[in-house]
Amino acid sequence: MSTKNVSFGIDLGTTNSCISMMRAGTSVPKVIPLRNGNTLPSCVMLNEDGTFTVGIDAYNKRFEKSTIYSVKRYMGSDKIIHLESGSCCKDLTPEEVSAEILKELVIEASEYVGCDIIKDVTITVPAHFNDAQRRATQTAGRLAGLNVIGIINEPTSAGLLYGIDNAKSNQTIIVYDLGGGTFDVSILKVTKELNSFPMLGINTNGEYNKTAINIIANDGDVHLGGDDIDKNLADYAVEQIAKSTNLITDTVMSIMGEVGYEELQLRIEKAKKNGRGVILYKLKGCEEVQVKLSGDDVNEKCYKPVFDKSYELMTQAMAQAGITHIDHIVLVGGSTKSSVIQKMIMEKFPHINVMNSFEPDLSVALGASISSASTLGINTLATITDVVPMSIGVVVFERDEDNVIRERFDRILKKDTQLPCSDNREYDILNAHSSDMTIRIMQGEGTYNFNNLIEIGKLHIGKDDYVGNKAEILFKCDLNGVLSCAVIIEGKEFNIPINYTANDSKLVEDDGIEMLDKGQRFFYQSHKKKLEKMGASVLQLERFTPGLVQTSISIAKETFDGIVEELKNNK
Repeated sequence: MSTKNVSFGIDLGTTNSCISMMRAGTSVPKVIPLRNGNTLPSCVMLNEDGTFTVGIDAYNKRFEKSTIYSVKRYMGSDKIIHLESGSCCKDLTPEEVSAEILKELVIEASEYVGCDIIKDVTITVPAHFNDAQRRATQTAGRLAGLNVIGIINEPTSAGLLYGIDNAKSNQTIIVYDLGGGTFDVSILKVTKELNSFPMLGINTNGEYNKTAINIIANDGDVHLGGDDIDKNLADYAVEQIAKSTNLITDTVMSIMGEVGYEELQLRIEKAKKNGRGVILYKLKGCEEVQVKLSGDDVNEKCYKPVFDKSYELMTQAMAQAGITHIDHIVLVGGSTKSSVIQKMIMEKFPHINVMNSFEPDLSVALGASISSASTLGINTLATITDVVPMSIGVVVFERDEDNVIRERFDRILKKDTQLPCSDNREYDILNAHSSDMTIRIMQGEGTYNFNNLIEIGKLHIGKDDYVGNKAEILFKCDLNGVLSCAVIIEGKEFNIPINYTANDSKLVEDDGIEMLDKGQRFFYQSHKKKLEKMGASVLQLERFTPGLVQTSISIAKETFDGIVEELKNNK
């Protein structure tokens, strides 16, 4: 069978992954059954012969050195995953591990459908994934031999399924997506177009034909999910075991060891899935004891901390969107199957319809195949307008009212700007003491708190590579939320490479005088009125001139003050 008139969507999840399909001429996507159910555990195990096992067998041995799980939390980082199986050892990147999951998905799905190996796919990502994480997902697809035709945010994908399925128009919905390792909340406007063609004399009696999904706002945390609930349950189980055996928790943990703790966590997960509220546990050298997995105390200690964080993000997204009316809250992600989480949401929003009629762990993949069908032109049931997940900009220095220079994140593409989008900003170049310079691109929401920012791009420019005193920085985000940027100096364009990986940036808040003392070059923003008001605002450019004679702090201050005064006088 050919895949020519079939679209495919993949939910590459933290704990489980899923693949769906949609045939041309149909309006209903379908989850493709795999060998052991509708989802594949996102666990990868190294075998002694150097091959990999993916899925349930790896999940059951996930506490061993040969196995990795929840790798999605490392996407876009430079973490190396070391696996050992007998005498066989391998070091893998998160993208390489994710590629093994994708390979297994398409092999099993292709077998069921009876087609050639699937190639063209749309893959979902958390709405709050940064640029490096999105690129890493695309890389994983390429390593798996796939053609990634689209990247779609998970709550957007679920909202797309909701919009296609629901006949009503002009609705505002919240998609609450609590997965295994990530949390997203998106606020969507769902509108419908009438299937009517008056020029052709066709009217379908007011039936809706096409759905438009417009994302208004989103928020999230790529390190918040069901895994955290399971960790809380395991920790609380240790407390119960310690109390029942008259030991302290440190002693219990010491007796268990790391592998024993992982085994306990796995047992708890399985019991939770099977609806069991109690398990029996025997600590070495002690009597067997009962461990509670349900009850008010369990909910308070294990579930509530995770829900409270998600609720805070929900209220932030609602405030950003400026909305007062919500029609529905749509639950997405396997962790929303929990009756505890559902009850907590309903208690916070008693007058809003909370929808759990969709399969929470399947809806994201189903929406992805609808998006894929639209991209391929197989089916155009819906249009999507998504937004920039996190602000993107550059680091600047500004002088405050106390004459202290401090770093500030200068946003160029703001969070929740509709995709695709582009913007630019012009700066004056200040000829300081340096010869070479570096432009740094950041992503996040911090203004002065750089712990919330990550560096996603950097460009070094040598002194012989440019001439001029003005520079224009250009940013562009495509429909997938993937960034490209450049700087133009006197008509010469330099592409700014976006990092393949990006770690959380813990920038040192150096005193601006010290930075000048090191002979750095600065860009001055060309907005003279701002300079007059704030003292100065400058874009950081790092120095790469070994052996440069350092300028004294007093000279640096005089030089800086003189330049500010000159700019003020020439406004």
